[in-house]
Amino acid sequence: ALTVMNMLIGVICEVVSAVAATERESLSLGYVREKMKQLMEGTGVDEDKDGMISKAEFLSLISGDNIEAAKLLEDVGVDVAGLVDFADTIFAKDSNDDDDEDSSEEKQLSFGEFMEVVLDMRSTNTATVKDV
Repeated sequence: ALTVMNMLIGVICEVVSAVAATERESLSLGYVREKMKQLMEGTGVDEDKDGMISKAEFLSLISGDNIEAAKLLEDVGVDVAGLVDFADTIFAKDSNDDDDEDSSEEKQLSFGEFMEVVLDMRSTNTATVKDV
């Protein structure tokens, strides 16, 4: 009976620690999203005020005088230097985009899409088939 009780306590402790880790990460990501949104609005990086992020806007947010954005991303495990290297890939036109549009125009991402791409670049994420 004592062995079963110890096993149940162990299982409960493991579940509680897993839930705590998930909640901690969720709060951290929510904080980063909110701060990045404030930085986008406060620094005037979104030049055309359309709520979409272009490659030029992204590079001005990450590099240059604004080190707060880079620090925020590093705090959640994003390799900022690697992210800047991937800027061409992130903002490349998809092959299935409308052919009617000017092909020299770069793809723009909504803030949600941008944050999803950025947070997918965290070092804690494992590679999936989608990434290949």
